[in-house]
Amino acid sequence: MQWLTAGAATFTVQPPTAGNYHVWPKLTGPATGQVTVDLAGRSETVKGTGEPRWVKLQDRALTAAEQTVKVTQSGGARMSRIVVTEDPSGG
Repeated sequence: MQWLTAGAATFTVQPPTAGNYHVWPKLTGPATGQVTVDLAGRSETVKGTGEPRWVKLQDRALTAAEQTVKVTQSGGARMSRIVVTEDPSGG
């Protein structure tokens, strides 16, 4: 997967069952930049990580229905992937 290089992206995920899910985006970019992830009515912003690194966000209670994820980037911070999983280690 390519790094999302600027602006915003919107996509969907569909959990197989309702439950508590762990959200792990893979980020890079300067600490002066930031990435905001909106999922399940909650928005969370994290700073760039320098080297590519997985970052754990706050858990989300999701239903077994299609969920919209919106990612917004600024200041040179970038995201290449996001994992939404029931596995707390990012699995």
